[in-house]
Amino acid sequence: MLRESIKHGISEALSAHPGFEVWDFDLRQSRREGEVKLEIRYRYHDEFVFRACLKARAGEVMALEVVGDAVGHTYAIAEDDGLDINLAAVPGRVEAEDAGEVATLEEFYDAIAAWTVRLDEELAAATANRVRLAQQKALGELGRSVAGLPEGRMAAPRVSRVRERLDALERTVLELRAGVGVEDADERALEIREEFASLRQRAAILGERHFFQSVLVRLVKYFWDDANLRLVEAAGKAAAGLLEDRGIDVPAATAPRAETAQHV
Repeated sequence: MLRESIKHGISEALSAHPGFEVWDFDLRQSRREGEVKLEIRYRYHDEFVFRACLKARAGEVMALEVVGDAVGHTYAIAEDDGLDINLAAVPGRVEAEDAGEVATLEEFYDAIAAWTVRLDEELAAATANRVRLAQQKALGELGRSVAGLPEGRMAAPRVSRVRERLDALERTVLELRAGVGVEDADERALEIREEFASLRQRAAILGERHFFQSVLVRLVKYFWDDANLRLVEAAGKAAAGLLEDRGIDVPAATAPRAETAQHV
């Protein structure tokens, strides 16, 4: 089985990245035909696993002559020629799973530590993807309300009315998202103003349906409730206000169905 010093190196590598300790992992090792096989599985997500097969590479036999006072003695010794360490990890560097090979214990420990970094990235991305899937559903529901709008550009009088409504929407977003007493309130307010300035410009350039679809994307961005994975009620009112002269029914904000909460 693996030497104690190697097991200690593995433990150090597993706890090198913040947020992980060696006790977060199940470690199993087995020996067969001169190889030691190791499996490291993240205890809370069985699909995250790191496997390794360690085998000492055959060394060359050397003759060592020791000369005493009277008699010379010759010993046959094997010169260590390193290790063959085959690795397989989920998640991989790019794909869901990848495999590779290293030749030293230092590279082996580095590969384990890098794997824990990928675990951290996957767990963080799972949360973000869960939010995005819920936002995509909300955008789809809102998008149906503008599906029947014409594709052509809006006439100048309608562009003026839409821009006035965007001004009112901008004030609402500034109140909701810029915040009072927030450390970066000024910076956030500037970003919001720049985005709405861009929307006002697009009102005269894009076709009506495409323009309102782009506005709905911003409604989802600014009126999203992360805690409940849903749009706040103000989003539906804002969309209805923008489209009030079209007589379009805008769906109320609803929580996502259970399947929306699954990460990809």
